[in-house]
Amino acid sequence: MSEDTPNQDTPKRGLADRLYARFGWKIWPGLAAAFWAFGLFLAEITTVNLVRIEPVSVGVTVGLCISMAIVLMIAGIINAVVATRFCAPLRGSLMSQEQLAAAWRTAIALPLQLGRVGSAIVMLWVTPTLGLAFALAYGWRPPALIYVTFGIVLITAVTVSALIYAAAVLVRPVLTELQHRLDAIPSSQTITLRTRLIILIPTLSVGATMTGAALAQPTGSGITTATIVVIVGTAVFALFMWTPVAVMFAHSLLSPLADLQAATQRIGKGDYSQPVPEVWADELGAVANSLNDAMKGLSERQQMAREVRESRARIVAAADASRKRIERNIHDGAQQRLVAMALDVRILQQTASTMSPDELDAALEQFAESLKESLAELRDLARGLHPAILSTDGLAPALQQLATRAKVPISVTSPPDRFPEQIETTAYFVAAEALANVAKYAHASHATVTAAQENGHLSIEIADDGVGGASASSGSGLAGLADRVAAIGGKLTVDSEYGKGTRIIADLPLNGWRSNG
Repeated sequence: MSEDTPNQDTPKRGLADRLYARFGWKIWPGLAAAFWAFGLFLAEITTVNLVRIEPVSVGVTVGLCISMAIVLMIAGIINAVVATRFCAPLRGSLMSQEQLAAAWRTAIALPLQLGRVGSAIVMLWVTPTLGLAFALAYGWRPPALIYVTFGIVLITAVTVSALIYAAAVLVRPVLTELQHRLDAIPSSQTITLRTRLIILIPTLSVGATMTGAALAQPTGSGITTATIVVIVGTAVFALFMWTPVAVMFAHSLLSPLADLQAATQRIGKGDYSQPVPEVWADELGAVANSLNDAMKGLSERQQMAREVRESRARIVAAADASRKRIERNIHDGAQQRLVAMALDVRILQQTASTMSPDELDAALEQFAESLKESLAELRDLARGLHPAILSTDGLAPALQQLATRAKVPISVTSPPDRFPEQIETTAYFVAAEALANVAKYAHASHATVTAAQENGHLSIEIADDGVGGASASSGSGLAGLADRVAAIGGKLTVDSEYGKGTRIIADLPLNGWRSNG
């Protein structure tokens, strides 16, 4: 990945984003070298303190400082070269998904890899060379060698821990860039947050405690066995004291993170039923609250999608049933009548020469009546599909016509305005189905049909004084009406308490539909 690769635009770029935008992959070798310089600083301070406790000549002191600078500079150069070679997958053009995946795995492994390389360099190069230098300066006395060894281990642990944390922070920009270009995130492993916490907190606490114990030693007292016992004792005390604290802190941080991770896994499976426990009134609690709000919204959308699918299925089933009913009605009614008329015409053709004028006129009159009845029956079927008066005159006259054919007295109130075709058709069939239910089941003495336009909606209400008990449950005619109303973004309400009549209200949105007017 080249250094001039544009960084992702973000409202606020942190230090890591700015460094990556400026240096690209070169930030990693530079980071390794920078932490070796930090280790050199700590090592020089430790050496000065050692000379304070057990003085040596100025020449020896300068020699030790120069030796450490050379040894650690070589170590830093080695680590930077290894980091450069390790970053090879990040330096290419990264055109294919395989190259992007290799770059992702490299970036994920960078923090741990840099820590491992640094630790290996300390064990194989720094410790032997500096140990030899201090042995030549102070002799081969065990207390002095142990002090130097503890110093090297301490500085290495602090430096490597800080390096791992800094690398984990600085790797975020490159991962963000790669994530936008990868089709799928490849599997990879890195050091976990729990491990980083358990390493960092005790390391820093032990380091601070040992440093304090070393600084507390009197000037010129010398490095003795008692000195080592004091330093080691304080280190062990700090280790046993702070390790449980680190574990508890990691647990307190990772427990809510585990809840959040489990929630994201449930969301991935489409399960929004179990919210995230909001047990912390902090940033993690805020994240849990936001995730719960998102899950609530997703659950509502999931429910709406389920209802839409079920509604579509019911509409398709109702359409199929309607076609079968029309086919049956045509077959049993108009078709049979037309077949009979065709036979009558054929018979009339064969017998017309033998019939008297009066008989022929009677046969033709009977044929005309049959034809008229067939036309009336076809009109009734067509009226059930879509009444002509609704298309020509509008909703108000169509509702009046419904009222005149009803078996109970109906009062109709409707504005004379024309409305979009889908709205008029839906309102008409809501009224037709509701009035059919009044005639069949309500045992009502009177009903009303009231249509009104208000706030961009057309509301149509059908009320009766019957026995009540109507329901829009699945399988009923009202359920089909509810689906039809919902299909155009409306809502059907049924209020039908037993003994108090029935009131059906369809609220239909007018916005977004083209008027018939």
